[in-house]
Amino acid sequence: MPLSLGNSDDARNGEPIYAIGYPGGGAYKLTQGTIRSSRYRDKWLQTTADISKGNSGGPMLNGKGEVIGISTAVDSSFSYAVPSNLLKALLSQPAQVEPLVDWYKQKRIRAYGHLQRGEDNYNGNDYKAALTDLNGAVEADPEFTDAYATRGNVAVHYGESMAKYGSITQARQHYHVAIADYTEAIRLAPEDDANYNGRGHTRCHYGEYEAKRRNPTAAQKQYEAAIEDYTKAIKLDSDDDRNYTGRGWAKSLLGHLNAEQAEFDKAQKLYETAIKDCTKAIKLQPEEDTNYSERGWVKFRLGELRTKQG
Repeated sequence: MPLSLGNSDDARNGEPIYAIGYPGGGAYKLTQGTIRSSRYRDKWLQTTADISKGNSGGPMLNGKGEVIGISTAVDSSFSYAVPSNLLKALLSQPAQVEPLVDWYKQKRIRAYGHLQRGEDNYNGNDYKAALTDLNGAVEADPEFTDAYATRGNVAVHYGESMAKYGSITQARQHYHVAIADYTEAIRLAPEDDANYNGRGHTRCHYGEYEAKRRNPTAAQKQYEAAIEDYTKAIKLDSDDDRNYTGRGWAKSLLGHLNAEQAEFDKAQKLYETAIKDCTKAIKLQPEEDTNYSERGWVKFRLGELRTKQG
């Protein structure tokens, strides 16, 4: 019995949703979640349903059993689906059939192939192989925003691993690559808050790296730039809690740096505004534990500061 297409415009945040597919190529599975954002970046359904490779192309159902989305992607926190109304629009348009070989010659299609392999290698913690694949994605389609953003994300994690094992020069190189990639993604898609968020995230890690190596001036530069990036992300999407939590994190890092330099008034102000950012994030997403843990950590740092001040 075919499933009916529902009206994705009627989807509401917090509404239950059900994803059907074959995750990991294994047995048929149905997973339940909720809609986190019915219009994420104006083009996706963002959900908490647990999906993985094998779910792609499968239906997401509402409580009535209607298809309101097609599972498409997943990140470290959420899953994403193409809204059913977009599918309805595509089905209503006449389309020409072309040979598969010709279809694959399209640069964006080839770039997606490289991107998918890069994401698989990244998920397997093979950062070097992931970067090779993502280089291929950029070469296949130099205007492919997702390729730059994903390569930036891989590069910052590669930089973290290099720093952990003492490869200082390589760590810095990967942080620079990540910042450059997110900057290019911003040029290509200036209205996408996720790219500013990603660059801010990279700069926070880079700042921590410099702070650990007792380079406070370099660390401060990265933290301040990160705060600016998160602020831009908030202006583009003031409903995404991750933008506020990220800015709170950047402020707390800069506050800690100021506290170590005995600039207690600056540190206190940064901690207090960081707590406000985290509180805003909690109001937006009260079920996201990261928002609470970040606020708790900032409050701990503020308590330490007040103890030092007597």
